[in-house]
Amino acid sequence: MPIANPVLLMQAIKDYLRHCPRAADSADGIAMWWLAPRGIHATPRRLALALRTLVRQRQLSAVRLPGGAVLYAAARIGAKQRSVRAARRRATCDVYSATTGHNRRT
Repeated sequence: MPIANPVLLMQAIKDYLRHCPRAADSADGIAMWWLAPRGIHATPRRLALALRTLVRQRQLSAVRLPGGAVLYAAARIGAKQRSVRAARRRATCDVYSATTGHNRRT
């Protein structure tokens, strides 16, 4: 089972959030549901380092829940950035639809 380095982990987390921008989970959930299906495995220590780095870079938000667990999600962005990202996502979906024949927008 390969163990990913923090840079690979950060990229995989950002990729996941690009496709699922409203996703939120604990570190354990991220390891199990976001990374493991892609064949990416990491020690809790390396994952914690990657998550802390993304929070420091303001790419992730971290919210401590009443039970003590920390919930990670994409950092909130301004309205202008949000509209630019939405336009890019629509353009990507339109290209995908044109190349596959599917008429689906996400």
